[in-house]
Amino acid sequence: MKNLAAPVSLVILTVSLTIISICYPSYLNDENGFLKGAVNHELLAVLGFVVALTLGKAGDIHVELNRIQDQTGKQFKNTRKAIKRSYQSLIVAFLIAGVLVVVKPNLVSEPVLIALVNSLAIILVYFSVAVLYDITATVFGIPPAKDIAHEPEKGTD
Repeated sequence: MKNLAAPVSLVILTVSLTIISICYPSYLNDENGFLKGAVNHELLAVLGFVVALTLGKAGDIHVELNRIQDQTGKQFKNTRKAIKRSYQSLIVAFLIAGVLVVVKPNLVSEPVLIALVNSLAIILVYFSVAVLYDITATVFGIPPAKDIAHEPEKGTD
């Protein structure tokens, strides 16, 4: 069974922020000075940094897997697929953030809607950092090629 901590915490965060946005919108709408100043071009700057950093790490993993593949003959198809899904999801999150930044100023002054937009921005940041953490854990989890060469075939990678 795979680690469910990140998806479960994302669901808990989403539900919590949605409830707060609906019941107490002043906590998460633009009455919150930090969120008013953060859910704009600054959000894109933060997510752009995380995307760039993560794509660099994904490239490092790809190069290392190629090196290990040349030495051991193992393909690492599942690992490569997971990394590809991770960076594609980051790009989608960045695009969604771009839409939020453009749409937010045009919203009517409905506190609940603005709170929901700000909540989505928080979720996107959390998601992006979780993907960055996952990719970083993968980088540090790659064993030396000699250890992989002596492992029995599992059929999963």
